[in-house]
Amino acid sequence: MDNRAGILWMLLAMAAFAAEDAAIKWTGERMPAGQVMLTLGVGGTLLFGVAAAAAGQRLWCMAPLRGALLLRNLAEGVATVCFISALTLGSLSAAVAILQATPLLITAGAALFLGERVGWRRWTAVAVGLSGVLLIIRPWEDGVRPSDLLALAATVLLTARDLATRRIPPHLGTLQVSFWAYLAILPGGALLLGATGGAQPYTADLALPIALLIALGAGGYFAVTQAMRVGEASAVAPFRYARLVFALALAALIFGERPEAATLIGAGIVIASGLYALLREGRVAVPRGVEAG
Repeated sequence: MDNRAGILWMLLAMAAFAAEDAAIKWTGERMPAGQVMLTLGVGGTLLFGVAAAAAGQRLWCMAPLRGALLLRNLAEGVATVCFISALTLGSLSAAVAILQATPLLITAGAALFLGERVGWRRWTAVAVGLSGVLLIIRPWEDGVRPSDLLALAATVLLTARDLATRRIPPHLGTLQVSFWAYLAILPGGALLLGATGGAQPYTADLALPIALLIALGAGGYFAVTQAMRVGEASAVAPFRYARLVFALALAALIFGERPEAATLIGAGIVIASGLYALLREGRVAVPRGVEAG
């Protein structure tokens, strides 16, 4: 394993995902959110469809309509509706900060639904991390903003997606699963477009952002896959949180966002809790006794 290469791939992936988020927000300010989602879905479906076909993986079968893969695709589709809506309605920095709670929710979900052993230390990290999310949202000030609720819903749904991914049959290829995931967001995009108004013409000034939108998503996916293949998970996984750093920089440069101190503190709490949970997970993965977590 080459951890240095794995870390570089992970940093590249997180930069790509943060740039994709910024492209979604920028494009979503100029066309309906549903149209952005449909554009992303069509582009990703074509890219991964061609790649899967070239690799000899079947695209049309009953697997996406069964069990864990069906749950994964449903969660993916609804999560994309929520997150794109959160990006277009609210700030990039807040949406991505809330999304950083996903690993903590996966820890809790794995214990509750998959029977994994999670000790009191990791449960404490989950609780502390969720308090950080509350600090980001701050419902005690002016109520909960719709964009924050949408980002939180996306976080929960992405947790469900990742938990379902652990139950996907191993004979299904990664390119197949990615093709079906992008295909699954098309119905949600169509419904969102119908609810928010008709499509707008694609103009020349949107060509580059749309191309970036699709390329960054696919490139980020490829890079994160490479990171997990060439490096040890315990070494590269903590660098997932670099996405927030890149997102904050892009939010400031492109949209002029200046997150409040409470948002930054809350994000720091979420990240610190997540890193601690990852550290504990790595330690308990090595059998040392009867205590877990």
